[in-house]
Amino acid sequence: MGSKISMSVLFFVSLSHFVSLNIGVPLAPALYILGDSILDSGNNNNLSTTAKVNYLPYGSKFKLGPTGRFTNGKTIADFVAEYLGLPYVPPVMGLRDRNITTEKDLPRLIPNKELPKYLANSIMIFSVGSNDYINNYLRPEKFNSSRIFNPEQYAKLLNDRLSKDLQRVYHMGFRKIIVFALGPIGCVPAIRDLTSHTGPCVTKVNQYVARYNIQLAASLLKLTASLKGSTFVLGGGSAINITGKF
Repeated sequence: MGSKISMSVLFFVSLSHFVSLNIGVPLAPALYILGDSILDSGNNNNLSTTAKVNYLPYGSKFKLGPTGRFTNGKTIADFVAEYLGLPYVPPVMGLRDRNITTEKDLPRLIPNKELPKYLANSIMIFSVGSNDYINNYLRPEKFNSSRIFNPEQYAKLLNDRLSKDLQRVYHMGFRKIIVFALGPIGCVPAIRDLTSHTGPCVTKVNQYVARYNIQLAASLLKLTASLKGSTFVLGGGSAINITGKF
């Protein structure tokens, strides 16, 4: 438990490195989210799926109640928004215009001379990668990725692709970017049920995650050093070492 708390504290300490505290004024002009269900803000309600979560106990600790989010309370994106003094990021499926793009539409909404500063001071969060393991690499009966790549190679493949996306975001104008490390996928109930293991979690799977996180940390340091004016922060919800323990 102590490691999880310390990682959360370190994340918000890191976040404070690129925002200035001014009571009553948002610390950033906007917060952008690119992520999976860990950061889901309610898109599920508008999808044609039987996996609905718009009922209790989902949302039981969220002031708005059940909203179609796969959580009983706030997501990490909500905590970041509150810290910055911004409203919660709405689900993209709930927006009237879901196709707003940085290149075409933001210049229409924000004067051109102000747009570079707006983007540079905004914060973008990435939380991706879990599904690449849960719904691909760990599903050899459906996908051949685990037969083509060993764990180290697969981690590099994912990080190389993510690095290209992060560079693209940088060239759009964003400078303050948080990228979350993967959590202990080997402790997810579905993975534990499908994989033979001893102990509370599947150590082998958590070792895969550890390899990915180590490479991600190195990649973010490299990007910060090579892209002028950028700050890439590694966010973490748990501390998993290469042994698969956390």
